[in-house]
Amino acid sequence: MADKTVEEIESEWKALKARVDRNESNRTKLQTHLDMKKKELKDLIASCKAMGVDPEKIQDEVRRAKEVLSTKMDVLAADLKASEDMIAPLLREME
Repeated sequence: MADKTVEEIESEWKALKARVDRNESNRTKLQTHLDMKKKELKDLIASCKAMGVDPEKIQDEVRRAKEVLSTKMDVLAADLKASEDMIAPLLREME
């Protein structure tokens, strides 16, 4: 630094200061975004609880819902197959 001119040092200082200011601005943006996401999460948790869903057990709730849906679809498929099997002979008689 001893071999630099005052102007060079001042220019370097201004560049560093600009970086510091940009960094502070980015930090503020990130903090604002984090605060917004925390509020969204808090609202989502409240919404889940209002619907009777425990947010801590959401994975279990989803798994159980998938199991119920799968069982109901299996029953529907079996009922539909039985119905088709009953109707098929009648349709053949009509031909």
